Amino acid sequence: MKIMYIGVYPLWYEKAGGGAEDIQKFAELMTKKGHEVHLGNSVFKGKNMEINYHKLNYVRIPFKNILLYPRPAELEMLISKMKPDIIHHFIKYGFSTEQLRKKRKIKVPTINSVISLTTPQVGHSCLGLLIRGKLISFLSSLCEIYSLKNADRVIATTYALAKAISRESKIPLDKISIIPRGIDIDKFKRQSWSRVERNLILFAGRLEETKGVEYIIKSMKYILREVPDAKLTIAGDGQKKEEFKKLAEEIAPKKVEFLGKVPHDEMSEWYARCNVFVMHSRFEGFGAVTVEAMASARPVVASRTGGSIDIVKNNETGILVKFGDVKGIADAIVKILKDEELAKRMGERGRKRVEREYSWEKVIESVEKLYRELL
Repeated sequence: MKIMYIGVYPLWYEKAGGGAEDIQKFAELMTKKGHEVHLGNSVFKGKNMEINYHKLNYVRIPFKNILLYPRPAELEMLISKMKPDIIHHFIKYGFSTEQLRKKRKIKVPTINSVISLTTPQVGHSCLGLLIRGKLISFLSSLCEIYSLKNADRVIATTYALAKAISRESKIPLDKISIIPRGIDIDKFKRQSWSRVERNLILFAGRLEETKGVEYIIKSMKYILREVPDAKLTIAGDGQKKEEFKKLAEEIAPKKVEFLGKVPHDEMSEWYARCNVFVMHSRFEGFGAVTVEAMASARPVVASRTGGSIDIVKNNETGILVKFGDVKGIADAIVKILKDEELAKRMGERGRKRVEREYSWEKVIESVEKLYRELL
């Protein structure tokens, strides 16, 4: 089978995000299965790990250097030359592919993979984004919706994300296949409880409003009353960093540590050291860091929203809390910190769940099966 992936950056590029990891892994594993793989991106041309990379020019948002999708004429030439059996693109980067199919310039089955969606993350509809003057998010959302509506099939990482896609893009749920993101269970291995730093709470993610970091910091006020030596460690960077630092000094002086951006390869060390992992997003399409923490055999406290509902089994692998409930976050964390046996049980159940449902081998089997169904 000849497969073409359309993304934006190779995984090793400095601007690469979570979606780049998925594209790279799909490409690598499909190559190992004997398929011919091509990958369209914005920066690299050549061959690496038996993957054929093709550099394309992308339509950009002026003055922001934000890439939207490959230029249609250039992409058409590449597709005509490569003659792929199937094209697998990722969210808005599929816009030009679907334009070409709509105009009948190419006739290749397409799949669109979604790991997150703009509108549920920010809490506004596409029209709401425009009314609030969020032009970049509005344009991204328009490209996302067009790409999703016109693809032959859509892959969503969780049922919650599938419902959001169906609602925003007006496509039936039966057009959406639910296939989770994969986790490298050898890289994020089961960690011994002896490595835990007592009462260390870990958050990892972008420091922005949608991640609910302010609520986690505010919960320290209540946590410290019950567990005075508790410490919150925050791994990540973002536009709200200084604001969150100031809040931390007001709420819990010297009890909140900001690590800045931590390389992905170093995160397993931090999962090993934490007593509990906390993620409190407004809406997380999947939540890879949550699954990585579970793979490391650590209990999780997450918001009862989006993909977390699918991933975290409440009171089994962790505890789910209403978004924005500061006292609820604190109560859940304190419960885990005060009961080591409960924490160990939740962590072990989480590890087994990841092995059973989120390994890359299992994910790639499902994706390959979907490709064959479309041919």
